[in-house]
Amino acid sequence: MNKLAKLRAELKAANIDAFMITRPENRRYITGFHGSAGTVLVTQTGAYLLTDFRYVEQAKSQAPEFQAIRTGAPGQNTLNDL
Repeated sequence: MNKLAKLRAELKAANIDAFMITRPENRRYITGFHGSAGTVLVTQTGAYLLTDFRYVEQAKSQAPEFQAIRTGAPGQNTLNDL
């Protein structure tokens, strides 16, 4: 079982719908993403890595299990949309 699956299992056991990760060291641990900017949101059905335009391609490459989402882009989803 990988780190994302383990986190989801813990969330389900604790009856938690979503988990947000903002600390760089925790983001790096769960995703493998080494960029200096980003936030992770994990739900039972989605895994998102939100980052600015500088790191979108790096996020896609380093964290393939997570949907890389560019923050600050016009018309971009908000957290409520995810």
